[in-house]
Amino acid sequence: MRNKAFVVGLLLFCLGHRPLPAEDLRIESNPPGATIEIDGKVIGTTPHVLKFPHGYFSKPHTVLEARLERPLRARISLQGYVTQDVELTVGPMRAIALNGVDHGDYYLFKDKVITVTMTPEAKVFNGTLTASTPAPEMMLTSADADIPIETLVEQTSPAVLKLSTPEASGTGFLVTSTGVVVTNAHVVGANDEITAKNLQQQQFNGKVVYRDPALDLALVKLNVEGTPSLTLAVSEKVGQSVLAIGNPGLGMQNTVTRGIVSAAGPYPALGPGTWIQTDASINPGNSGGPLLNTHGEVIGMNTVKIVKSDVQGLGFALSARDILAAVQRFFPQQQPSFPGKGRLQVISTVPDAEVYIDGKFVGDAPSNISLPAGDHTIEVKAPKFSDWKRTISVMDGSDLNVKAAMQPQ
Repeated sequence: MRNKAFVVGLLLFCLGHRPLPAEDLRIESNPPGATIEIDGKVIGTTPHVLKFPHGYFSKPHTVLEARLERPLRARISLQGYVTQDVELTVGPMRAIALNGVDHGDYYLFKDKVITVTMTPEAKVFNGTLTASTPAPEMMLTSADADIPIETLVEQTSPAVLKLSTPEASGTGFLVTSTGVVVTNAHVVGANDEITAKNLQQQQFNGKVVYRDPALDLALVKLNVEGTPSLTLAVSEKVGQSVLAIGNPGLGMQNTVTRGIVSAAGPYPALGPGTWIQTDASINPGNSGGPLLNTHGEVIGMNTVKIVKSDVQGLGFALSARDILAAVQRFFPQQQPSFPGKGRLQVISTVPDAEVYIDGKFVGDAPSNISLPAGDHTIEVKAPKFSDWKRTISVMDGSDLNVKAAMQPQ
């Protein structure tokens, strides 16, 4: 028996060290020329051939043969087409040696040729995207909303959905009558498809058609037409009354809470963009739901709540201006106008840093500038510090404050 074991071991050793030729994985798309990303790195454009060990394509015959120990996904993107996340592998499968030793999980490529058919954006993002820039008097806090709260909720709730995946559930809201839903990227996770349910308990299948991990934003297209929808309002006035609608894990569907905008502006700890802090109650499951003003317009998307024993009432929503900037590129024919002027104050963590607006020097920080309504690029520069740059939207009558957090070079 000992000699037999020795022979088997020697055979395995020899097989394991016999070099096996690498094999080709070909990724192609229709139409070609799409960018391929794997693990966040661009590796080429379609059609593209990558070489991998033999053991990535078929079951390894020895414990020494190379094994793929994690799943791989590719992101395929092409201007004018919906970005697709593609599973390249199947698994996990278990690697068990002849002697019964468990060597853990491994994955295999689905095929040697992965073909992706791209869907034109025009076929997905049709319909009308509604956006508004409320007049200043509409953004002021009032003890009584122009629309009674119960009426406002009755009008907006049909456009708020409960979203479910195999791993979790959350909230989303419709922004077109053609079934385009805005939600958080962490709500849909890595899933390509989700289930949506409205207040009438009608269930719809949805396809995840866009993700922006940096903003924690995702878009879902439902296979349905004639849906109710909500208006995006570029407005973050501190002190204004707001409502949050969502699906907290232990609560009823489309639970409504009320509060105010406690603060607004950049918050690097949460990522890029403009963030709205609110004391309206936000719980797990509210993620992806709308934060509404008292006119039923979406001013933000509820995204995160800070939970600590010594901190209460810190909920955050991504501003509608960031949602609009992301979604609007799929509706290039629709550009909301921003008439009039607004004021902007720029301060900096570095005293006397230089402030540039749209490439022109306007003075040292702190600076107070009157700007035409619309999008403007703000740059702050100081010696021995990296340049700080942001694009902001100025509304008619708005009064914005921007703080440049400068980083040493």
